[in-house]
Amino acid sequence: MTSLQKIKRKNGAAWRIQYVIGGQRRTLYLGVHYTRAHAEEIDAYVRKIVDALIVGVEPDAATRAWLDRVSIDLRERLERAGLLEKRRNISVPEVWRLYVASPAFRETKPSTQQNKARFFHAFARSGGAVAVRDLTRENLDAIRAALDAELAEATRASALKTASAALNWAVERGIIDKNPLEKYPKGSLQNKTREYFVDRETASKVLENCRLPAARVAFALYRYGGLRRGEAFLLKWSDIAWERGRVRVTSPKTERVGKGTREIPLFPALRRELERARRVATSEAVFVVEGASESNILKTLKAAARRAGVVVWPRFIQNLRASCANEIIRDHNAEAEAAWIGHDPTTARKHYLSVLDSDFEKALRGE
Repeated sequence: MTSLQKIKRKNGAAWRIQYVIGGQRRTLYLGVHYTRAHAEEIDAYVRKIVDALIVGVEPDAATRAWLDRVSIDLRERLERAGLLEKRRNISVPEVWRLYVASPAFRETKPSTQQNKARFFHAFARSGGAVAVRDLTRENLDAIRAALDAELAEATRASALKTASAALNWAVERGIIDKNPLEKYPKGSLQNKTREYFVDRETASKVLENCRLPAARVAFALYRYGGLRRGEAFLLKWSDIAWERGRVRVTSPKTERVGKGTREIPLFPALRRELERARRVATSEAVFVVEGASESNILKTLKAAARRAGVVVWPRFIQNLRASCANEIIRDHNAEAEAAWIGHDPTTARKHYLSVLDSDFEKALRGE
């Protein structure tokens, strides 16, 4: 049994709920901001919690669901009243350390791990290195403002989403009650100012200035085949069906959703560069791109662009891939673009496709 009573305080009327457990009378005090209706609802659930404690069983499902929804203030009051076991006020960095040690994190690619760590450290550095319970709306607004002062919108969104992913992981494992970032607006990962269409003329100039054969064929795979950075380094000569005009691309990124490989056409521009690379490759060569690391390839390609006298565009490899995607959707259709680039149409619209100068020119010509 419980007893709901109204009490007077200097700053207004409040409520208290009294109950007996183990022969001892105890009291749950509610603040002045709790209304009668709210106090009556709490009293009904407290009665169920008390009954469960006396019998020594878990509260029923409805009560447990209610406990999952209560505010931090009420939960702390229930803990102080002995109705709930106190949970450790774990910090956000501590959640991150546990998340990093989990298979969910360790099974991702090293580059993905590095990016996530960079984004989380930006979040922590901007005020996120606090207890999870201290991530109030006010504090989150301050963190977001600090991130905005330091980072571009897309990077800020990545920092918030990375922290949120770690907190969601902790919720799923019962480490914390709820994720304060779950419904908080994080912003868009898109940054249209960093989009750059690499036309065929520019691509040819860069290729002509590539002094390293591995860099030249990698550039062709990105620009004319639309491969991801890592996919180019996994491509084997045995993956190329010259007579059928197909290339089998191995994709670790989409393997987790059952699409570990995809086939793309041996586009004419791509075929020319692959045939050129095959002529200079050794007979023992297994991989198409050999003799250089990913970082060295990128440095070599940027140096080739500078020698060619063209703009060294941002997101160098991503924009080569996006340029290929834009051409495919214009020359073929959305289904072909999604299948050959290796993503869904929604991802294409958000991160790859854009309106080009040639689109305006066609419109002016009435095409």
